[in-house]
Amino acid sequence: MNLKPFGSRVLVKRKADEKLGEIFVPESAQGVSLRGEVMAVGSGCEWLEVGDDIFFGRYAPFELPTNYYTDLQNIGKILIMNEEDVLCRIEKA
Repeated sequence: MNLKPFGSRVLVKRKADEKLGEIFVPESAQGVSLRGEVMAVGSGCEWLEVGDDIFFGRYAPFELPTNYYTDLQNIGKILIMNEEDVLCRIEKA
């Protein structure tokens, strides 16, 4: 199955938290990862590309129900959100 977001939406795979340099994540915020990898971008996206690591807002994404699609179940949690809901791109130094 191939999913292609419309407009400025992006498809994101949620990633587990890990220490990134000097960023400290408090215990109260460690329950839900707000980090992901861009899997697909809509034609209206201006600054995100497939493969980018990003941080996004807690209430920004909509989680796709992957239990209905057998070929998506092994990928993990798939989210869709607007490009404007992405807070920043993580660039490796």
